Amino acid sequence: MEFVNGVFATLDCSWSRNKAFPTWGDVTLEFVGTAGTLSVNTFNQKLNVYTDDKGYKHHYWGDDMDLGLIEDFVASLRGNKKQASITGEDGLRAVEVAIAAYKAAEKKTPVSIR
Repeated sequence: MEFVNGVFATLDCSWSRNKAFPTWGDVTLEFVGTAGTLSVNTFNQKLNVYTDDKGYKHHYWGDDMDLGLIEDFVASLRGNKKQASITGEDGLRAVEVAIAAYKAAEKKTPVSIR
């Protein structure tokens, strides 16, 4: 994907990993800039920061995202909340983004999402 300001990004919305992969899936983000690189691996629960000036650092945050999502969902089922923080609509929108990305790659042109 290329944004109006020239920034580009890639998106892979899949959980497909081979059988030897160390976890059942992954949720990662990587930002590469002129001043450094920030890698976020949510299963690793730390930020990896690489810069020319300071070398490498990592910052551990230690949240259990799976547990938080499950607790939030269970609370919504028990009626403690009106709805889960992440809704079916959110899932639908994520699928729409993935499908649009596939279409854009196939057409080799940007695809609008409503």
